[in-house]
Amino acid sequence: MNLEGGIVNQYLEEAKRQLAILQCGTNQYEECLYRLREALRKGGCSLSDLGQTEGSIGQLRVYCCQISARQLFDSLVLSQSPERYDQVYKEMMNHLEVGCLPLAAIPVVTDEFKAIRLSTAHKMIKKLKEGGAKQYLVDQEARRYLKWAGLESNEIEGEIQKILPQTSQPPCL
Repeated sequence: MNLEGGIVNQYLEEAKRQLAILQCGTNQYEECLYRLREALRKGGCSLSDLGQTEGSIGQLRVYCCQISARQLFDSLVLSQSPERYDQVYKEMMNHLEVGCLPLAAIPVVTDEFKAIRLSTAHKMIKKLKEGGAKQYLVDQEARRYLKWAGLESNEIEGEIQKILPQTSQPPCL
């Protein structure tokens, strides 16, 4: 084999590696697509050398967007703060937008988002209580977190009573 043929094979192998990564689903799909196309270009090859078409590559991109969005949704469950939740949610929605996918593409319903936000709010309130914050600050922050979680005003007070049972306050002197 001549030197030129070896280089072409090297680029073709790189393109195959990138294709395999895409086929497994990756959140780095844009980078993989770039590397795949670069390897093909440098090797003087085409998608047909990989048994692919522009259409099949487009479908892989959509598949990767869907996988990425689902992974981000799953990480929302572990989110420990409203700020982190909002960031992950935006990233997830971006992947759906890039893939021209509806939220239904990652079988999730709005109630799941509300449940996750409520769970995150409970964690933050518990952290405040355990951290020794003054009761009025805990109450204030609890209301803010519960509002952030999507509860209506009339639901917030009931939730506060569940999370922060009122302790008897000493009479004011």
